[in-house]
Amino acid sequence: MGKAPKANKKKPRRHNPVRVPDSHLGHGVQLAEQTSSKGGQVIPVLDKLDSSDVEDRRWACAAVSSLIQNDASTRRLLQAKGVVDKLITRLSDTDDDVIAEAAGNLAVDGGYDMCAHMFNKNVLAPLKAFIPKITATLQEFLSASPPKNPKGLKRRVYQFSENVITLFWCLSYAVDMLDIAAGQDSIEDCTGCRSLTGEPAQCLYVLSDDNDPTARIIRKTQAYISCLLGIVKSTESDGSTESSNGMVIDKPSDSEQRTTLKNISPLPPMGPTLTDDLEKTVTLPLLVSLLDYSSQNAAIRVQDLVTAEALQESTKVLKGCVNDSIPKPDHKTDTEIELESIEGQLRTLTLALEILTGSDLDEEVIEETDMDDEDNEDEVIEEDQPERTTAPPSSQANSLSLIATLTRPLLSLAHPTPLSFPQSSAAPIHPPTTSALGTIHVRALECLNNLFLGIHTEQVQLPEGAARQATEVWRDVWSVLAAVGKQGEWTVGSAVELRKEMWDTGVGVLWGLARIGKGELIPDAEQVSALIEFCDGTNEEMIKVKCIGTLGCLAQRSDAVDANKVIGSYLFSYLTAPLTNNLMPWPEATLHAASSIIDIYADEDQPYDVNFRQAGWTDVLAGAKDRVKRAGRGIDKKKEGGRELKDFADDVYANVKGFVQYRRKLKI
Repeated sequence: MGKAPKANKKKPRRHNPVRVPDSHLGHGVQLAEQTSSKGGQVIPVLDKLDSSDVEDRRWACAAVSSLIQNDASTRRLLQAKGVVDKLITRLSDTDDDVIAEAAGNLAVDGGYDMCAHMFNKNVLAPLKAFIPKITATLQEFLSASPPKNPKGLKRRVYQFSENVITLFWCLSYAVDMLDIAAGQDSIEDCTGCRSLTGEPAQCLYVLSDDNDPTARIIRKTQAYISCLLGIVKSTESDGSTESSNGMVIDKPSDSEQRTTLKNISPLPPMGPTLTDDLEKTVTLPLLVSLLDYSSQNAAIRVQDLVTAEALQESTKVLKGCVNDSIPKPDHKTDTEIELESIEGQLRTLTLALEILTGSDLDEEVIEETDMDDEDNEDEVIEEDQPERTTAPPSSQANSLSLIATLTRPLLSLAHPTPLSFPQSSAAPIHPPTTSALGTIHVRALECLNNLFLGIHTEQVQLPEGAARQATEVWRDVWSVLAAVGKQGEWTVGSAVELRKEMWDTGVGVLWGLARIGKGELIPDAEQVSALIEFCDGTNEEMIKVKCIGTLGCLAQRSDAVDANKVIGSYLFSYLTAPLTNNLMPWPEATLHAASSIIDIYADEDQPYDVNFRQAGWTDVLAGAKDRVKRAGRGIDKKKEGGRELKDFADDVYANVKGFVQYRRKLKI
């Protein structure tokens, strides 16, 4: 069946994790001008940002905050008019209120490119200057007895600190080479503010994730490690508090601190600390507990809140109680507070899924492995083969146990809700929720993809009933993809990129399930057609490989003769289709198609083997040997994974030659 890819453990390329992208608007400033209801207010606000009057600057910064709140069109319009540059300038203002408002506005989502723009405009210079001031002020608050809090100053400082840390967090996702000095300053602020459990914990996790310079900074400073260990130990004994929706409040930052400790491992000797196996015994159980959250219920609650709020606003308009010339008060309504709470819970769940996706769920199990059937190789290649390395039984058992624990909650989180996709070009009723839900669906599928592709079905005896359970999950995954819709049904503005990403990842989950349920899964004609259609429609070769691998497993159902014929014909098309300009378009997919064909028809006693004989596919395969060989020659060994793929290509070519000889000797 070919080589299974390594589980997806790449760091997601993501922008500001806090607010909402504006992809539903399409591209260009003109569309933003057409869809923004506040376009006429933009120029006066921008002009007053440069005013010499401090009151004008305060008003302008507050107005920007009001204009861009949950309004992607106006936000993009302001960005196009240069508001980001002006706000960065205001970070060096002489007035503290202007600085605080400017930092808060910059912390609102501007997309990956906007974060890179802020970095290029040297936003780190003023941000780094804030760190020692914030740290000193917070330490003064925390050490004072009784605590100092003149006129709510403590809350304002905390809010400003969160905005600054959020900016570091955003930049660490958007800029690969984040300034090391800025990283060290961020670490000092994050580890010095135990009361700020959300943004500091997540920022520190991101800064230390796959970042050796930052990990070394933390590792060599005993105060940082002591702080992290103290937080983890205190949360172990303190317990947790649940929100009204069942989301655990204390656990998210706890899991991030634990994962940060893993990122910087091995820890220096400091006496008794946590157990050596942080991930399996501490972090993983904590992350699993966070998955017990209903995204469906959250979406329904958001719908109810937004509908109720809109009804209240319309009632006020009818009664003449609304005056657009009067600024909206700063205090938030109960509805706004609850919506922000739900958004925060969804954001925490997103990060938990990302940590889980990037976790070494079972390093021995997720290693890349040759998935060709060993018995088939023995039949067609009469030469000594190196002994295959098998994963320890305990590793397989751990992976199977994880599957049993995680599958159901992950499937629930992967299933789209009524708010997951915007309808056509209309803006979502609550963009933060729609954005967070879409990310959650993709991350949940990525976790499932890693889990199922981590099972080496050829190396371990699966427990009784595994194939039946795979069949049940198979139906659920197809239910998720059915809710996403087929590619031909997607319309502009309906989150096409998100839908495609869910299909790309979902096909990987199907491949993993098909390997477990091979021979038991019933190849539904509609599902086979959908896989072929999606495979033909994608321009990513790895996605084609996943589709081919899935189809190759489905074709091995003994009594599915008709489906076998359809799949066999499609796989052979990769070996026989005319080449445009004599170019090999999909060399890796071609190799996997040839490998799957050998897997399917290795047993001539199968009922579906009649398709192979009647179509004369022995001669067709013999005529395709040169194409298979050419596909192998087109592989660049210098690229990542190229050497392993080259070895795989050599094996496939040898198998094709040996298989043709074997079938001809049968004379059937």
